[in-house]
Amino acid sequence: AACFCALGGLRVRAEAAVAGRPAELCYLFDGPRGCRGAAGGGDGDDPGLPEAERAGSEAACREAAQLRWITCGNAALEPVGYAFLPEHPAAEEGRKTYPPQDVTTMLQRIEANPLRSLFEYDISFHWASNELTQYSDIDNSEPECRREWSPIRDMALSLAYISKDSLCAACQTLPRLMWAVVDGIDPSGFPFSSARTDCFLGLLSIVASEFLCSCQCGVGEVVSAAFLDMMMGLWRRLQLELEAMMFFFSMPLLTMANSGWPLPVLLRRGGDAMRRMFGSLLPSECDLLDLPSAASFQERMVHLASDLSSGGRNMSREFVSEVIGDARRFIERHFHGCPFGQGTAFLAMLRVAELHPELVSNSADLDFFALDSFKAWDALAADRVGRDRRFFHDLLTTRWPWLEFLVDTRGGRRAAELVRGVAPLDLDSFSCSRRVLDTMGEWQWHSSSSPFDSRGEVLLASVASAGGEALAAALCRLEGAEVLFISGTASGYKWGSFTVRGRQAARGLRQLRGRGPAVRARAYNSDCKTWCEHRRSRGPEWSNPLIIVHIKYPCACAIELLAAESVGTRHVYDPVDQFALVPPGMHAILAQTSTAASDYGSHPSVQSNGVRVFWHPLHHSNFRGVRVPAREPPEVVGVHTTHNDTELYSAVADMLQVHAPHVRFEHTDPAARFSNTGGHVVSPAQTDLVVRQLTELDITILRSAGCMAHLNCENTRRWFCDRYKTGQRLVNAFAVGLPAVVFAEQGFLDVVGSSSYPAVARSLDEALLWVRRLTVDRGLRALLSQQALKLAEPYALPRISERLALVLADVLDP
Repeated sequence: AACFCALGGLRVRAEAAVAGRPAELCYLFDGPRGCRGAAGGGDGDDPGLPEAERAGSEAACREAAQLRWITCGNAALEPVGYAFLPEHPAAEEGRKTYPPQDVTTMLQRIEANPLRSLFEYDISFHWASNELTQYSDIDNSEPECRREWSPIRDMALSLAYISKDSLCAACQTLPRLMWAVVDGIDPSGFPFSSARTDCFLGLLSIVASEFLCSCQCGVGEVVSAAFLDMMMGLWRRLQLELEAMMFFFSMPLLTMANSGWPLPVLLRRGGDAMRRMFGSLLPSECDLLDLPSAASFQERMVHLASDLSSGGRNMSREFVSEVIGDARRFIERHFHGCPFGQGTAFLAMLRVAELHPELVSNSADLDFFALDSFKAWDALAADRVGRDRRFFHDLLTTRWPWLEFLVDTRGGRRAAELVRGVAPLDLDSFSCSRRVLDTMGEWQWHSSSSPFDSRGEVLLASVASAGGEALAAALCRLEGAEVLFISGTASGYKWGSFTVRGRQAARGLRQLRGRGPAVRARAYNSDCKTWCEHRRSRGPEWSNPLIIVHIKYPCACAIELLAAESVGTRHVYDPVDQFALVPPGMHAILAQTSTAASDYGSHPSVQSNGVRVFWHPLHHSNFRGVRVPAREPPEVVGVHTTHNDTELYSAVADMLQVHAPHVRFEHTDPAARFSNTGGHVVSPAQTDLVVRQLTELDITILRSAGCMAHLNCENTRRWFCDRYKTGQRLVNAFAVGLPAVVFAEQGFLDVVGSSSYPAVARSLDEALLWVRRLTVDRGLRALLSQQALKLAEPYALPRISERLALVLADVLDP
């Protein structure tokens, strides 16, 4: 075969299949917009067709045009023309195009059609923003969600697996019922962080269910404008949620698959419905990239996914090895094709490797490779069509069976149980007092073993000796109550302290539902003045807190507004690290250190106003049980803080250079690590990163810095900071088992308590000696690591949340 320029395009000579016929040529023509890929337009470059595939046929000519279009990086509206004709100077007759003319004509019509705006996709807003969004406080640490979401999951399973004939009848009631259950848990949404932020996949399943119902049941024989309007709203909501899952959270696909939520089935059925409805008008453009040679692999993947959905237990090791080999070869050879095919190949390897794990050494990586392959189409489509791309439409309507590989076979079995009437145990069928009494040992720990009762008031002293029934009755005053965490400044909700004492504290209270009161704990992610404005305009149905916890600064308008309404709201002040006088209107104050609790308790203004004082320390954020690896020899001594203690850091670095040159000093600054959120840790994902960043250290040294910096007198600063600065950084370090040298400041001493933890320094020289010793004493590092983990246990979020519930119940004591 020969390739040369002709008639403004390329022509490939093909020998006649039948002797005696004139030679036929494959002519390739770039479209009016040219070829914007590296191959160039009409420059005589060989499009790269393998020699063996240049058969003398029109099919081979079409494939040559298809490959050239792919390598050009053109959009579907920039086709490559081709003609397979006897050689003559004008090859215009019989010209065809790839993509086919009917596809490009249809896409041209869509330019002025409502379908265009219906399926277009663009990043909804910039994720790299220091403003909080409805996704900032989403917690995916328990993707299956807690038991109160079980009825919603069961309804979603019913919709996902119900027969096509029965689907529309179920769609009449189930989506509305699912939202009703969500409202029963907590109806509030953004800007509140509420129960809805604890179950992202549950809410996404409801949205996917609604979209499936609209596609399958909302259209008649004619697609009306009213239907398109309704579908457009549901589709945009679904796109936004999928964008958050894939691009913001980068949630591993197996996390979605194994969560128990039937999302893969709902999305697959919704995509099938879209393809049936609009497929003849609007194909998945990614599929246009696949050469015919990909069809056989795609067919094998369809059969494999079907076999796996049936259990796949009889797949031999040899068969699994063959599947993995086929998938690898496809990935290596079909890099020009639709990346959905490569993503499907990665998922196939991942799924069959579950049957024989020894055949794949990097199975955990395959999940991320698959996710990145799917996301690659967004970048490729953006290069081809820009803002006109239809990424999620293409992803859900593709012929590649990627969603089938994510179907959890347990979902089908659970759906069958629901048909037979097998229902889950509903925790709400037990009363609050029953839940408390059944877990009384956990609640009594706070009066028998907690280290926090030595200062401040004794929790629920009025019922302490009255037995479990009285304690349960006191706690259950919080049942169904709204507890609101709010900051009194315009930007306080963006600060890291609000993340810990507001959003995380609210989540901890909500998680008590299985063993205590079901509290509607909410954090307000906006200026408190906007809360007051909405409360005035919308009334108590919008927000009616029984208790408001004011973080750092009081929300004065909320105090005035609710006092005027005489609704009996109790106000609790959490100064964090403000060391401030108790603001007017407060019923209680939460002290961060034991000394602060004593000082506030004896303060004249606190006593004269009858303000209650409770010692309530900060919790640690190691919610996933991360541990520091025991590296030998140690490599890094460091700190994790936004503050720059030049004296301490220089001294440690100089000492290491002389006495331990193999160890370096490192200052990890969250302001740099989290610059996209103004240096603040605002989301659960960032909290997880903070914990993992601590594992980069082998030894840490802790001294308060940057505290009360507005004061000119060093002695005054030290007076306040040594007494009142929290031990948060030490608690976080201890929670991962990080050996720490700490200065004798009250926040740190509270954590160490009366234990035998030895590395407490009272001077800089003493601190340097401890660090030097730890760099060479492996046994001492191991001992301090074990002690650290033990000392961090009382500061775990569940324990601190129980304590906060007891504090709030005490505040409600008439």
